[in-house]
Parts: sequence; structure tokens; C-alpha cells
Amino acid sequence: MAEGPSAQAEPMTALLTITSLPTALAEAWETGIPLAPPPADLLPANLDAAEEMAAELTEKLGLAVCGVRVTEAGLLGPLPPARIAQAGATLPFGTFPLGRAAPALLCVLAEALEIDGQGPPMLSALHPALDLSASRYQQGPVDDAAAVADLLGLGHVVAGAAAPAALPAAAGLGGDALAPVELAPLLARAAEATRRAGGLPAGAVLVLVLDKRGTALEAPGEVSAQWEGLGAVSARLA
Repeated sequence: MAEGPSAQAEPMTALLTITSLPTALAEAWETGIPLAPPPADLLPANLDAAEEMAAELTEKLGLAVCGVRVTEAGLLGPLPPARIAQAGATLPFGTFPLGRAAPALLCVLAEALEIDGQGPPMLSALHPALDLSASRYQQGPVDDAAAVADLLGLGHVVAGAAAPAALPAAAGLGGDALAPVELAPLLARAAEATRRAGGLPAGAVLVLVLDKRGTALEAPGEVSAQWEGLGAVSARLA
């Protein structure tokens, strides 16, 4: 199975006639051929339906899951361990069609996030991280639900060295100055979204993606994110 989409000189479209969005997205994942805008009646009607489609796609692709990625708005997608890269990794630029880079925080859970639990997550370690997203849709997702159905634009999470679980107060992307960020409410929202989706065991990974601070991946080169007190993490796209 191909690890992800590959660059196309003249992009084709996957499955001109489709009957199932997860099936079509799986085809796009495996062939690298982006998916033309699907018919409206095949798109998820809401986020619950989108998460069900994402679970079906994960199963079709045979992806093991070690945690989740959650955006600032609480949108959630599965995270396979194979999609976590070490800081300084070199990754093919062509595997990030319509991609975006965003600062991220990789959190290791000290306690399980139970379905009936409450409150913020208890963390055993934090890693500064860089979220590199992608899209299997030829023109990008039409809305949040379509993005969630596509595993929330799963690309790679590039993680730096572990640090004690003390929340940083500022983050930045690339050469930008660090800007204040209030992580406690964002992590509480991420924990709530994770519990609603079924929860996670202790030792699993929750990646908080600061997608509102993201930027488009327009050309090969180095991308980086910085966290106050945690340090920087970078990857090279070639």
C-alpha cells in the first residue's frame, strides 16, 4: 500500500463514478490520484457521520492508531504511529497536496480519557510538534465534515524531544515571533472531543493542532514550529 499521495504532473481524478466516499478516499490514498469533488449526497451530513466515515476509511487502509489529532475548534482525526516523524526528518513534498503547516503540541496521556470522564487531560509528557497536513480531494474539502472524513487531512506530525508536562504560553511558525496562546481551554476542548469519539487509554497520544496559525505548503524547503520553553521542531520537504 502506498504511504500517501504522490505528485502528479497533470492530476487525474480518482473514481469518476463513486458510490461510497470512504471507498473513493481509500482509492485516492492508495493511488495518489486526487478525488474530484464528490456528489453532495455522498458527503457526510454532519461531524458524527464524518467520524464514522473516517473510521471506515481507517479500517479500509489498515491503519493502526495510537491517538488522535484535534484542531482548536475540536475537529478530530485518527493518528497512526507511522505518521509521526522525528524532528529533522526529510519528507517528500509531493505527499502533501494542498498541504498546510501548523504548530502542534504532542501530548502523552498520563491517564485514560474515559467516555464518561470530565475535565482537562492529565499529561505525562509534551513534545513540541509540527503538523503537516494534506488533502485527498482534488480541490480540497468543501467543509469541516468533508475534512474529517479524510482523516482530518492527515499528513505527518513531526515531533521534537519530550519535555515535562508544563504548558507553554506562546508558539510560532517558521520565522514568526512567538505569539501568546492559551492552551488550557484548547486542551480541555480536545479532551472533550476525544471522549465523545470514544476516548483514549493512558499512554496514547493527543496532538493539539493550532490550525488557525497554519500556512500553506507552497514549495519544498524547511518548515518549523517553535514553542516557548519546549524549543523548536523542523522538517525538510524535498
